Amino acid sequence: MVLTNFPNGVASFGLPVLPGMQPTTGKVLFVHYSTGTNTDRGGLTPAQPLKTIDYAIGLCTASKGDMIVVMPGHSESISGAGAITADVAGVSIVGLGWGGLRPLITLASTATTIAISAANVTFRNLRIAVSVDAVVKCFNITAAGATLDAVDFVETASVAAIQFVLTNASADDLLIQNCSWVQSQTAASATMAWIGLVGADRAKIRNNYANLKGYATGNPANGVIVGATTASLDVEIVGNRFVILNSTGNIPISLYSGTTGYAGFNHVHSSKTALAGSIALASAYGAENYASNTVNTAGILDPVADT
Repeated sequence: MVLTNFPNGVASFGLPVLPGMQPTTGKVLFVHYSTGTNTDRGGLTPAQPLKTIDYAIGLCTASKGDMIVVMPGHSESISGAGAITADVAGVSIVGLGWGGLRPLITLASTATTIAISAANVTFRNLRIAVSVDAVVKCFNITAAGATLDAVDFVETASVAAIQFVLTNASADDLLIQNCSWVQSQTAASATMAWIGLVGADRAKIRNNYANLKGYATGNPANGVIVGATTASLDVEIVGNRFVILNSTGNIPISLYSGTTGYAGFNHVHSSKTALAGSIALASAYGAENYASNTVNTAGILDPVADT
């Protein structure tokens, strides 16, 4: 990979490419809030970026490998359901930068969502925050092949989200990996289902970290991965580390009846009074999953070991 005078800035063998990604033959558009302008002729170089992610998505062409490069330091506040709607198939939205320079998207109303409604859309290396309490869900995924890779939820004082991802039965082949979600504020008056897995066959949830506080009153079953309504088939849930506190009814991983697949090498910690049942795998197989409810202790195998 080399920096060149290629119009889109970063190239290898004449094709646009970013670190950790394959070359693309598609269009590359740049976004930065402070120097950008939303115009149909904009975004083709870092010197003339677009202002918002949603506008950039509207300039993409479906299934051509188009890439939206969100520049370091970008900060965007959005409001309303589908305020960012990824409705163009095959688009990648990729943030550049490390630490506090990673792009930040802030959800500014309880109904605000980032909607993924087209197939094979990727969000990578982004930070998500909320500026109001009780945001219902951050990502609403209703299409197959979605990827969230290194998309972190970062805490804002005094406000919290109830849910990070909600799927429906069209969200097959979902991949959520390498994410970090930290929220020490108590979730507002609702059960927290951080990842609501509804009928998403072949979903893969790998190598994520969560440290969350759910809703405490009324002892609802808060969870990090919670299946509901429709079984998800052939799922893979591997290598995650989850902490979810407050409610003594916490079930950190709770798959819906009939869900199949495999869960292994997950470590969960919660306030659940009865430690057994912290990892409920429905009809999926599992190995080397551990649960605890006390600090400074090692977890126990959960579910129980086969005999």
